[in-house]
Amino acid sequence: MIFVKPFIEALSMKQVTTIAKLSDFIAFLYTIQAYSACHISIGNVP
Repeated sequence: MIFVKPFIEALSMKQVTTIAKLSDFIAFLYTIQAYSACHISIGNVP
């Protein structure tokens, strides 16, 4: 049990960083989507 605890903590830390990266990626996608939507509504202005 002593050996399992650090492994579980490391695993949960890895999951937290993975979830953080995933949410960053989703936010990035939403930003691009909003950016594209703005430019399409303006009229494809770069």
